[in-house]
Amino acid sequence: MVNFRIRARFMVILCCATLSGCGGALVTYPGSPKSEDSIATVERGVFKVPGREYITFFEGYAKWHPENRLNFTQTSGMPSELKMLPGEYVLSIRCSTGNQYAISSTHIKVEAGATYQVLCGPVPDQLDKIFTFTKKVAPDH
Repeated sequence: MVNFRIRARFMVILCCATLSGCGGALVTYPGSPKSEDSIATVERGVFKVPGREYITFFEGYAKWHPENRLNFTQTSGMPSELKMLPGEYVLSIRCSTGNQYAISSTHIKVEAGATYQVLCGPVPDQLDKIFTFTKKVAPDH
C-alpha cells in the first residue's frame, strides 16, 4: 500500500513537471521582458506527409558567430517557442516522428516584430536523412 502511494505521488509530480515544461515560451535574452515588436518569436512546427507527422523540438540555440565558435545554450522543458532578440542564430533541433528522432541544426536570421516557424521532415527518396527549414509566418511581408 505504501509503495503504491509513493508511485502515485511520483506519477503526479512527473505528469505536472512534464505538462508544465512542454509548450511554453522560452525567453532567450537577459533582463526584463521586452515588447513583441522589439523581439522575434520562433515557433516549432509540424511538417505533415502522408501517414506521418514530423514535429520540431528545440534542443538549444547559439548566437551566430562568423568563425563558427558557437556557445550553445541548452533548452529545457521542450519550449514551443523561443523569444529572441533580432540577429542571427543557430538552432539545435530534435525532429521527431513516432518513436524515432534525429538531431539537426539550422541557421536563422530573425527580425524584430516577426514570427518564424522551424520545420523538419524526411529528405525525399532518402528517408534515413532529414531536412530543416524556416519560414517567416508574420508579418506577411
